[in-house]
Amino acid sequence: MKLIILAMLTTMSVGCATKVIPKVGWVSLSSVDEFTDQKSCRVTVGSIYTANSIYTQVGNFYPLIENVNGELRVGLQSGGRIKIPVGNIQLRIDGNKHWDITTSETPLDLAPKSTVDMSIYTHNLPDEQRILVESSIKDSAKILSPYTMTIGDKAKKIVKEMLNGKKIIYRTVAINQGGSTTGEFVLDDSLKIALNQCGIVI
Repeated sequence: MKLIILAMLTTMSVGCATKVIPKVGWVSLSSVDEFTDQKSCRVTVGSIYTANSIYTQVGNFYPLIENVNGELRVGLQSGGRIKIPVGNIQLRIDGNKHWDITTSETPLDLAPKSTVDMSIYTHNLPDEQRILVESSIKDSAKILSPYTMTIGDKAKKIVKEMLNGKKIIYRTVAINQGGSTTGEFVLDDSLKIALNQCGIVI
């Protein structure tokens, strides 16, 4: 299925006709970067499903599992056309202990592209200052990212729990509790199917 990002969702049908609403489930989305040839395959969910597309909403967050050139990633992504930073998050599958995922764990290639090129800021600096400034810019880029994801063994353990679970809940961790966002999604057979389509085997 092709993922379509919308700034807002409107009513999908009019009149009194009865329509079959596709079952909400996990889908796989493959892509190849046209400049770097980097291959990726994502497994995610949406808010609205049609026969050929899924739709996400601005301000909502969605679980995401990704295989990028063989590297497994898992976390949350921001929905809609206008993506907002995700920040630090917590994931919990069923009654298992929750997982903390911080922005510092997020791969830098998921950061906003305008924040990644550091040469214009650092090329004339002494080495010690250049390293300090580049580190600060990288941290800022990850904080602004519309993704928060972890990789490696931690990602594998989370996905394994998801495959054996019934429900995943998430929370974005704001400075004050009132600013946190929570949500939940069902873990069903569509998750395993989508993972297989992405070649993700745990």
